[in-house]
Amino acid sequence: EARTEQPRPGTTGPLRALIRTKTFWKLSLTIVLWNFYPFLGTVQFYYQSNVLRLNPLWIGSLMTVGSVAGFLGSMVYWKLCRGKEVSYLVSWGPIAMALVSLSYLFYRGPVSVTVVEAFFGFAGVFFRLALLDLIARACPAGAEATSYALFLTFFDVAMYGSNALGGRLYDVLQKGL
Repeated sequence: EARTEQPRPGTTGPLRALIRTKTFWKLSLTIVLWNFYPFLGTVQFYYQSNVLRLNPLWIGSLMTVGSVAGFLGSMVYWKLCRGKEVSYLVSWGPIAMALVSLSYLFYRGPVSVTVVEAFFGFAGVFFRLALLDLIARACPAGAEATSYALFLTFFDVAMYGSNALGGRLYDVLQKGL
């Protein structure tokens, strides 16, 4: 029975090697650009409640709609892409998501908001899974969990940074109007 030798615990060689690759930095930049939506999150909530006058129950229901659509997106991804090369999806994903983001131009009332949330939830999860799949494949043997966690910090930086920037921009725009 063949065994692959695992690095000793505490060895940082595989992680340091990963950080030195172009793949690491390309994927990290892709993660940040893909998840930097300054007008989602807090700004979206204030727009839904203050401009569209949606009640908290409706806003919570929208989150459910987006989550269910995301679940369907994950099932479609599993059915169509399991075990296949997905780098083309990661290449086209930001373009597709930019086009999907344009659907927010129709974010005007309860029906259109529901459709946009479902569309964004489905596409967002479908393409994010392709990115996560590619990230998992880029993690070096012996440092899989730490490498994956390192990649996921870029998700956090993008989401929290865009939420903070979006809140600030929304405040500035509201005062300016």
